[in-house]
Amino acid sequence: MNDFESLKQASYKLIAEYIEKNPADVATTAIIDVIEKLLAAKDMQVDELATEKAAKTLNDIADKASE
Repeated sequence: MNDFESLKQASYKLIAEYIEKNPADVATTAIIDVIEKLLAAKDMQVDELATEKAAKTLNDIADKASE
């Protein structure tokens, strides 16, 4: 399981606890915060993958140019 999957599972557990142990208005606010943090983490993961792909593409172009 990668880092994001671990974070996602922990977030699901945290959301379930918020729902179980808090009134709706408190739980809703906390859940929105958890989801926003999870989405930010996903965005960072996507950015990292895009950077890796761009670097690979540039390296491939450089390799072809040097042939």
